[in-house]
Amino acid sequence: MSITISQTDNVGLTVESDPLALKKASNLSDLTSTTTARTNLGVAYATNAETITGTSTTTVITPDDLKWSQGRVTKFDVMPTYGTHWVTSTSGVGFTAGTSSFAGGKNLIGSVSQGVGYAYHYVYGMTTQKNVNVGNGSFNWAKAVSISFKIVVTNVAGDTNTIARILIGKGSNTGGDLINRGIGLRFIGGTPYYQLCVHDGTTLTIVNSSKFITQAGSVSVDFRITSDGAGNAKLYADDILVASTTGAPTTQGTGILSYISADVENIGTASGLYHSYSFYNMSVEWAN
Repeated sequence: MSITISQTDNVGLTVESDPLALKKASNLSDLTSTTTARTNLGVAYATNAETITGTSTTTVITPDDLKWSQGRVTKFDVMPTYGTHWVTSTSGVGFTAGTSSFAGGKNLIGSVSQGVGYAYHYVYGMTTQKNVNVGNGSFNWAKAVSISFKIVVTNVAGDTNTIARILIGKGSNTGGDLINRGIGLRFIGGTPYYQLCVHDGTTLTIVNSSKFITQAGSVSVDFRITSDGAGNAKLYADDILVASTTGAPTTQGTGILSYISADVENIGTASGLYHSYSFYNMSVEWAN
């Protein structure tokens, strides 16, 4: 059977001047259509969710994700290993920051007074690892960074004045949004959509996801937030991608910008009661 151009195109190949001669490809990237070739060969790159769970038997891991699976990263178990280093701070009336019933976990309870204030847990010091400068330093956002944690939400009452956050990259032990390079999670009262937030050192970007916390007793969610070092960030909830954005940090700041924080805050008089949630199993990873 003679080989036509349309047939070779279907497998991602080109032909030489002799239509019977297949062009030799030393690499998949040398083929005319790598997507077609992978499809016809039954090969596809694994999604991030498949990489995390290891559920796919027909896909391959991307080169970028391979270094994570091979351990070419630094992992820091923020809790429970580093749990005793967390510090508590509160402002206003009735806000509480304490220890949860989960091993090494922390909880945050908003104020029933509905007034302005916050409850806050923060930790720093883990940035003496390879990612950053000596000392407490600041994260090197030119490298891929990932933070993961579990939260158990027991109340999401209130309105848009009622905010809960978990952030990495802060530079002070106060509540509030990122004002330095960093990434994090937010959810607010009313309809508590998961929000991905990033700061590139100049601009804060907040993106709503399509998912929100449905309050029906205690709700448990596993979160993972990634920054790829090139300005892109993603938010996963229970291994499902729920939000992504550009505007993530790509360079290292100066000073102590390595706080990891969790807070509940009323930024105005809230019409409802309060947020309350616990968080635990927190770890940070960055590419070496």
